[in-house]
Amino acid sequence: MGLHLGLELRQDVGMIALVRKASHVAVLVGALLMSLVAIGHSDASGVMGSVAPDFEDVTHAQNVDDDATLSWGAAWVDHDADGDPDLLANRHWKEIRVYRNMEGAYRLQHVTFPEPAKSVFDRHTCAWGEADGLKGLDLYCGSGAGKGEGWGPNQLWLQTDGRFRNVSAAYGTRDGFGRSRQNNWIDYDGDGDLDIFVVNKLRGGVPNVMFRNDRGDFTRTNVGLGEELNGLASTWSDWDRDGDPDLLVTQVWPGPTVAYRNNVGVFTRVNLPGVTGQPWTSASWGDLDGDGWSDLSLVTHDRMTIMRNVRGQFAQAASSPMSMGRSSAWLDVENDGDLDVFVVQGRTNGINHPDLLVLNNGLTFSVVQDETLAGPTTGEGESIAVADHDRDGKMDALVTNGANLDVDSDQVKGRWKLFENHSAGGNWIAVDIRGDNWNPLGYGARLRVDTATQTYRRELNDGLTVRAQSEVGHQVLGIGAATSATIRITWPNGVTDCKTAIANSTIVLKRGSGC
Repeated sequence: MGLHLGLELRQDVGMIALVRKASHVAVLVGALLMSLVAIGHSDASGVMGSVAPDFEDVTHAQNVDDDATLSWGAAWVDHDADGDPDLLANRHWKEIRVYRNMEGAYRLQHVTFPEPAKSVFDRHTCAWGEADGLKGLDLYCGSGAGKGEGWGPNQLWLQTDGRFRNVSAAYGTRDGFGRSRQNNWIDYDGDGDLDIFVVNKLRGGVPNVMFRNDRGDFTRTNVGLGEELNGLASTWSDWDRDGDPDLLVTQVWPGPTVAYRNNVGVFTRVNLPGVTGQPWTSASWGDLDGDGWSDLSLVTHDRMTIMRNVRGQFAQAASSPMSMGRSSAWLDVENDGDLDVFVVQGRTNGINHPDLLVLNNGLTFSVVQDETLAGPTTGEGESIAVADHDRDGKMDALVTNGANLDVDSDQVKGRWKLFENHSAGGNWIAVDIRGDNWNPLGYGARLRVDTATQTYRRELNDGLTVRAQSEVGHQVLGIGAATSATIRITWPNGVTDCKTAIANSTIVLKRGSGC
């Protein structure tokens, strides 16, 4: 039962409607906006648009309460390869914390990253990837170089037998004068190993940088990305489907977003109407209609916008006003095969605004404001990372609330929140990705899901949005009412492997395993 508050709903156009959910009663209080007609797959999941989202704040219950501190993002990855995603807290000026997930019970690991005693590190985004082709995922962390007033080398932590050592000096990846804001693991040159792209905040004479990886030998290289920008974040996708990853860089508000098209390892700045030139604080890639062309969720202060990718050209599909938009990430809330969007809001007038869900109902989007997603009223919403943390086939969300994306401030401190997804919905198949030694998580691979009534596709990038990294190596694929599906993965080199699986099961797709 709903309560309509003076809003006329025209049936001849679509909408994004704002829905406030208290318990299981929805109250429609939104505005009439555009909708998207999904074209990439059949609207036959059997659960589409029929499920109310249900999330629970389990931060305390899961023993991942962290300090009210400066956050600067978080990251999910199964770094110890035990089958469960572990949680990294960046914590800016403080030591990194890793909460190890032991079959759903978290334990804080101490002295994981051995920094010198009394060291002060102006740490910014950390991201998981692979540097040396040896067993164990590696971690790259950016430095703000003492707020841009000194020397502060970035860190490259190699993992060996569960222990980490910083080899950035030996590997030539320090960029000590750069005011690093975000980094990406990206195989820009298609040689099979992961390179590192670093986005810097403006500091005269210190541009953004690409470190090319040649089987563990890193070299600073000029590939058309050496602009001096007031960088905030970066994200990549092969949005033009030409076989190599392209880049999108957002700048500190109100700086314009910049796009670079990759042509066989050389980047050229390009104009994407509706995307570039706009003051977006967050950009996130996801294939909302499953057609194989990655779409965009974009967020800025006063709005979030979904841009549909039409064969390399972008058109606005939907938009909704925000109180203070900060960041977003894609996830399939109800396992119907359609990607939805989790949007993080920040604060105005000293109050941190509730976060939102944008549900993709195939023909329309609905903005759902759920009381369980309110988060803390103190601090400020910053970043979002998603993972199926308890391996129940439903995507969960970790929201950090300890930084202002517009201004470098040591005063905005807040606690993160872990929201566990208990939404009823469709069936699912989970896939553990097993790439080769140089790209174990399959960055750049593409998935195709086929059921009796539904087909859709997903691209795997490095999981980075603004300051946070979602889990990539374990993918939950909603299949609605279907009882089985065939999952195909096409690796960056064009090799395809596949398996057919029954509903609500987990499979492993290993590179070279065949079909």
